[in-house]
Amino acid sequence: MLWIAPSEKDAASTSLEKRLRDAADQFRANSGLKAQEYSGSILGLIFLRFAELRFAIQRSRVEGAKASAREFSDAAAASMSPPPTTPKESSISPPRRASTTC
Repeated sequence: MLWIAPSEKDAASTSLEKRLRDAADQFRANSGLKAQEYSGSILGLIFLRFAELRFAIQRSRVEGAKASAREFSDAAAASMSPPPTTPKESSISPPRRASTTC
């Protein structure tokens, strides 16, 4: 499994990250808790971020595949012509009678 963080950050993401870092600094400094006491919550947030990134990647792949499949089916339907409707002579021969020799 390969973790790839998004390369581009917009202003909203940057400001959110700064607010979260400031809140984490205040939490560590003013809470009086030990690392073991709040590590579960922090690890949960890290996991949620990881899961959100993986979901976004998979969602874009599925939407891309769905769009390409839709384009393919539209092109295939347009290229197919209906079968001819003119009646043809029957190519089935009548059944042969069994010979009875005694």
